[in-house]
Amino acid sequence: MIPGYRSEFFRRVVDRIQSSGNQVIVATGVSSGEHAKRGDVANDSLPWQRSGRGWGRFFGPMYVRYHGSVGFQRTADVVVCELATGCIDTHVALLRRALTRWLPGIRSPRVITWGHVGAYTRTHGTFLNAVETIMMRASDQVLAYTPKGVLDARDRGVPQNRVRSLDNTVDLEALQAAVDEVSVLSPSQAWSELTSGAEQETVPVRCVAYVGGLDRSKRVDFLAEALERWWQADPQLRVLVGGAGADAHLLDLAVQRGQVLRLGRVGDREKALMSRVAQFMLMPGRVGLVAVESFVLALPVVTTPHPYHAPEFDYLVPGTDSLVLTDEPTQWADEILDVYEQPGAIDRLRSAARERAGTPSMDHMVATFVDACESAM
Repeated sequence: MIPGYRSEFFRRVVDRIQSSGNQVIVATGVSSGEHAKRGDVANDSLPWQRSGRGWGRFFGPMYVRYHGSVGFQRTADVVVCELATGCIDTHVALLRRALTRWLPGIRSPRVITWGHVGAYTRTHGTFLNAVETIMMRASDQVLAYTPKGVLDARDRGVPQNRVRSLDNTVDLEALQAAVDEVSVLSPSQAWSELTSGAEQETVPVRCVAYVGGLDRSKRVDFLAEALERWWQADPQLRVLVGGAGADAHLLDLAVQRGQVLRLGRVGDREKALMSRVAQFMLMPGRVGLVAVESFVLALPVVTTPHPYHAPEFDYLVPGTDSLVLTDEPTQWADEILDVYEQPGAIDRLRSAARERAGTPSMDHMVATFVDACESAM
C-alpha cells in the first residue's frame, strides 16, 4: 500500500523520472497493525505500482517486514529502499550490492536508502544502531528526512557526498489552496459545515484541533486524561478530532458529552475548516508531518517532551511557532488554559506559524529524490 500522504510525492517523482525516458516501479507491501487501522491508504489505481506478496510482524519489540520487492530488484538499475533495520528488502538489496563489489562478475543495482537516520520513534540500542550504520555505509546514497539526519549520518562515517536531506514533507500546495478557499467563510459558517448543521451554531470561544492517527504512538490515552481535566475546568472548550485508529474508543465519553466532535479521517478542506475555528493543534504523542501542516493552517502545535517524536519535530521552534508543555496530562491541560489567559500569546504563535507556511516544499523533496536516482543511473 501507499500511504495517502505519500501518493502525490510518488506521482511527481514518477512523472519526473519517466519524462527522461526511464521506467519506474513502486513496489508496495501490506499495511498491518495500528497503521492499518488508521485507514490512510491511497485508493487510486496507479499503473506504476506493484503490490508484492509482502508481510509484516513483530518479533519482540522489533517490527520485521518484507515488501515483496526482491523480484523487481533483479532487473532494476537503481533500487530505493527504506532505511530500516527490520526491512528484509533493504538487506537483500545491500547484500547484492556488496557481492558486486567483491565479485565484479555479479550484477546488482545501485542502492539508495531513505528514512529517519537515527532512533527517533523507538529505542534502537547499540546493536541496531550499529546495523543501521552498516546499512548507510553500504548504500550508494542516503536520503535523510531532515538536515539533522544528514549530520547524524556524517558523524557515523557516511561520506559527505553520499548523504543529503530530503526535507520530508507532504503536498502543502493542495492544503494551502483549501485554506485560501475557506478564508471567505466566517467561523460560524466553517463550524456549521464541520458539524453538518447538527451542532449548536454558536462557535465555541475556545476550540482546539487534533489531526492524526488515534493510536498508541499519538498517546490518545494522554489526550483522554487532558479532556477530563478540561471538562472540570472549562466545559465550554471544544475539541475537533480528525483521524482514525485503534484507540479511537478512548474518546467515546468525551464525544458522548459533546466535548469532542469526532470527524473521522479528514481531507484538506476539513483541515482548513478546522483552522477557521480552532486556535491550536494538539499532539501529545509523536509529532510528525503534522508539523508542516500546522504552518499552513496557522495552528501552533502543542505537544510534550515525548522522547519518540519523528524527525519533522525538528522543523518546529518551540516557544515561537509551537509549544512544548509538561509531560503530565492534567498539568498539560491546565497550561494550555493558561495560554488562553495571556493577552496576545495565541496571535503571536499563530502569526509565527503562518510565516512558515509552505515549508519545506514538495518541489524540493521531489527534486532531491529524483536527482539522487538519476545520478545513480
